[in-house]
This record gives sequence, structure tokens and C-alpha cells, in this order.
Amino acid sequence: MVKNYALIFTGQGSQWVGMGKKTYEKSQKFKEIFDRCEEIINLPLKKLCFEGPEIELTKTIYAQPAILSFSIGIFEIYKEKVEEKPLCAFGHSLGEFTALYAGEVLSFEDVLEIVKERGKLMHEAGEEFPGSMAAIIGVEEEEVREIIEKNKFKFCVIANYNSPSQIVISGKKEEVEEICNELKNKRKGKIIPLVVSAAFHSPLMDKPAEKFSEFLKNKIFKKPIFPIIQNATGEIETDPEKIKKNVEKQLNSPVLFTKCVESAWKHGAKCFIEIGPKKVLTRLVKEIKEEAEAIFISEEDVF
Repeated sequence: MVKNYALIFTGQGSQWVGMGKKTYEKSQKFKEIFDRCEEIINLPLKKLCFEGPEIELTKTIYAQPAILSFSIGIFEIYKEKVEEKPLCAFGHSLGEFTALYAGEVLSFEDVLEIVKERGKLMHEAGEEFPGSMAAIIGVEEEEVREIIEKNKFKFCVIANYNSPSQIVISGKKEEVEEICNELKNKRKGKIIPLVVSAAFHSPLMDKPAEKFSEFLKNKIFKKPIFPIIQNATGEIETDPEKIKKNVEKQLNSPVLFTKCVESAWKHGAKCFIEIGPKKVLTRLVKEIKEEAEAIFISEEDVF
């Protein structure tokens, strides 16, 4: 039996064509959940996830509800098989919403409607304010911050603190390129441009963040059945009003994933179980806490 564990949920970028197809065909529970998700959000989830094309599934407006729906389905099967509740739960960006569902903060219908709106707003922002993102590996965050400040960039920020060796910058395309070029000229670190349609978790998300906050006003956030660790603070939270406020500012705040892992560890979590379409977070967890156990639940594992 798994004990002293944290549940962690994968975010955008983990989608792939074919995800969920096997489980949909083999699990009646998953099939019912996935069909219900498709009905609520009124998007062709099955076609997008099972057949693609990849260029469509990758679009923020589709990827976010697709990943959420898949993750909810796998979580519900997992929950039937594992009696022990997690000590806490969190996710990476979009994954935080699956954690809120798992912790019963948000209802099934509400979390789907919220994520559909989130994906739509972020997609529209990408069209109105095009930006870019890049992962930077092996460079001190302070050095990146100095480049941003030296150039007086207003829209480029460190958007993700993924591990001690990996951060992600986000903002205006030309500002992101300037930072990447400066690091390349210094032969510093490894730069990986991310295939995204917008500058997530940057000031270019200020406008959608305001609209998202307005959308959330009438949504009910309940007290979680286990603590939630939130991206915007990296801290454990159990108060539903504070959870809601942190969710409201998530779009244009950095993802403090390293701090989330450290908070879970301090809370007593020695094992981290990842649920999502693709194994992404377990590697980061091991880099942050080498002594932690990190397990990814694949589709094959749920049978």
C-alpha cells in the first residue's frame, strides 16, 4: 500500500495523439467519464485525442480540456484501486486544476467549464499578443534575471521554476530571443524553444487573467479533503477562499514547481505519484529531491 505520498498532475505539453484510446476501449468507467466530459465542454474530445491531428490537439483551446479530461479519467480509476488518500496534491500550471478536482475543491462540471474558459482565454491572448517561451537548463536564475533587468525588458519574466537546473522564460518574442542569444553567445547552458502559441505566466497574460478572475466569481470553491499546494505561492493551502484567490492570479504568475515539491516534502510526502498523459514531472521531482520516490501512472498501470 502506498503511504505518505503526494498526487501530482501533468500540465500542457503532455498531450499526444492516441492518448486515452486504449483505456477508453478497455475501461467502462473511463469511457463514461470521457463521454461525459465531451458532453459538458461540447468539444470533439475523442476525435482530437484518439485521431488528432496533432496540430489541432496541441492548440491551447483543445489541449487543456483534453489533458484535464484524460487525467480525471485516470484519477478516478486510480482512486478505486488505492484506498490511502494522499497527504497533499498539486499540479504544474494546468495540472493544478486536476488537483483541485481530486481534492474536491471543484465539482466535475465546474472544473471542466473553468478549464475550457482558461484554454479559450489563453488561446485568444496568443492571437492578440503573440509571445514565446524557452526552457533554459544549466544557468543560474540570477544570471537570467540580471539580463532581463539590464535590458529593461517589461514583458519577459521567469515563468516556471521547474527544478534547480531548469527554468522557463516567457514574454515578447523579441525579448525572449535576446536573452537566448546572449546566453548562446556566452556559451551558457542549454536553450530549448518551446512550441507554444502564447507567453504563458507572463505579463502578456494580464488581460486574460482579469477575464478569468471575473469568470471564477460565481464558481464555488469548497474546502479540500486534503491540502492543495498552489503554483502561485508554492505553499500548502486549505482555505477555499485563499485557494480561489491564488487560482485567479495563476495565469500571470510564475509556476513555483520547485517550491511546491519542497513544501510537499516538508509536509511528509516521501513519494510523488504523477497522473497525466505523459511522464513529465517525476524527473523534475527526482532532481529537486533525489531521495524521493517518483512514480508515473501510465494507461497500462490502471488495468
